[in-house]
This record gives sequence, structure tokens and C-alpha cells, in this order.
Amino acid sequence: MAFDKLKYDEDIYYVSVFLHTDEESWRYEVYVNGDEVKPIFIEHLYRNERGAAKHYEKYSQYGYQTITYEWENSEAHPCHVEIKYYSLEHELIETRNYQVNYKDDIPHTIVDSEGHEIYSNDNFEKNIEELINEVKGLIIQSVRMTLEKKHSLFKGKIAFALFEYNIQGVFPPTLALASEEEAAAEEDPFSSYNAPDLQYFSERNEYEFDFYHKGTSKYSVLNKHIYEELEPDEGMALARSIYIDICKSTELQAIFEEYLDLAEDFHITAYDYDAFDLEVMLPLTLDENIWQKLSAKKQAYEEARPYLKNT
Repeated sequence: MAFDKLKYDEDIYYVSVFLHTDEESWRYEVYVNGDEVKPIFIEHLYRNERGAAKHYEKYSQYGYQTITYEWENSEAHPCHVEIKYYSLEHELIETRNYQVNYKDDIPHTIVDSEGHEIYSNDNFEKNIEELINEVKGLIIQSVRMTLEKKHSLFKGKIAFALFEYNIQGVFPPTLALASEEEAAAEEDPFSSYNAPDLQYFSERNEYEFDFYHKGTSKYSVLNKHIYEELEPDEGMALARSIYIDICKSTELQAIFEEYLDLAEDFHITAYDYDAFDLEVMLPLTLDENIWQKLSAKKQAYEEARPYLKNT
């Protein structure tokens, strides 16, 4: 058994519990915010006699998913993967099918049921600058594809879009959309920028943004470059610069305008939830006028509570 704690602040953190045997692995994760303890998910992986994945389940308060792995008994031994998403009422929401092809016992390509190659080892040969531009485009187009299908789920005016990531897995991010009510609910205006607390959070099945529809290996290569090949400060700076470009993309802004009812001061931002660098990223991603309004609210909040400056 093992434990992991991902800390945002003194009273805000995730706790994960891991249990491994020869045939099974379990993981249970909870989110703690002060006195509030919120279960996030529990996942369970079964392995076959060779130690390869056989069946996977993941449950949360919003629904669950199952993954079945069928291995061909051949020299190339491709694996057929079926993923099913269910509501809490056990209603099947979506099914996806993939084939994983191997070369020298290493996954070489992953192809979806429509024949689209969503992973390829060939991406490891690409120039990093080229890869960065492709990843930016993938994330923006993933937002478009999801909103084309699901925009009717997002009710009311949307105050902001929030990408969250961490330096060990910069891409793809999670994405949350905050309603005006959620953005205004906290006395501290920065406290609303917390994806798991928002209703429209991509980790919830019905609001999932499909960042994995293609190009998964591009994410993997760029993640490896940022986390393993660069110095920590350089990796953090590169991750920030990529997300700043995404957040300030006029194309992404136009996509949100096309599919959602946006609040007057709608904005797009991002931050590393390990580093909790929201206050660094907000002024770098927001329009100057919107940042000044938000900053003024934060200042008023702190001035009304002078004891905060000493903590």
C-alpha cells in the first residue's frame, strides 16, 4: 500500500491511496478543501497471467467507465481496447474502440474505430517547435469538437474557462467552465479558480472534453521534453508560455463565442495546480481591463481582512 498527497495550500490538497497485488491494482483519490472532503474517484485494474491489462474500472460521483482489453494470440499481438462510459443510472453514454499495434513489444500506433491514427511513435522524431504548434492546435480543435457535440449541456452565462495541468503531465490539460454564479460565489475572487469545485469540469463524464481524439503521442513527447529534458525552471517557463498562447488565441475565443453564452468579462486562463501559480498566470492570460477589475476585487478582499497579509 502507498499514499500520495498533492498539496495546493495548507488546507487544500488531494490524497491518493494505492494498493497493488500480482493480479490487481486499486487507487482511491479524495479532494480536501478545509473541512470539506470530496471523493474524486476509485479505479481498479485487473491483469492477466502475463501481467498485461485485462479489465479496468473507474467510478466517481458522476458516473463510471470500463475498459476491456482483448489481446490477439499472434506474433504482433495487437490489443483491441473497448471503452464504455456510463451514467450513475447505468445508462451507456458512449463506447469507443481502439486497436493498439506493437513493434518490438513496444506500442507503435493506436488506431480508433474510424481508422484515425491517434498515436504514433513517429511523432518522437519531430522538431520540438513543430510539435508545440501541433499540440496547441490539437487542444484548440479538441475544444471545438467537444462544444459542437455538447454545447447544449452548458447552461447560463459562462464567466471563464480554466485549463489546469501539472509539470509531470503538462498535456493534455483538464478544462472547467465556470458559470457567473460560481465565479461570484466566493468572497475571495481567486478562490473560484478551482476546477474540481466547478460543475462543468472535464473530469466528469458528461462534460468531458476529448483531448485524446488524436495526437496522444504528441502530448507524450512534449511532456517528456518539458519534464525530463529541460531544467525545472525552463520546463515550467515553456509550459506557461504554451498555455499563455492557447489562452490568448483568438481562434479559441471565437470557438467559445460561437457555442456558449459568455459573460461580459469572459476570459480564458490556465495554471499549474502543483505550483499553484494562478496569481502568476492570471495577469499573463487576461485582457488588461479584465485583470484590473479582478485585481481590484482581490485587493478589496484583502484590505477588508488585514490579517491575511501576515499569513
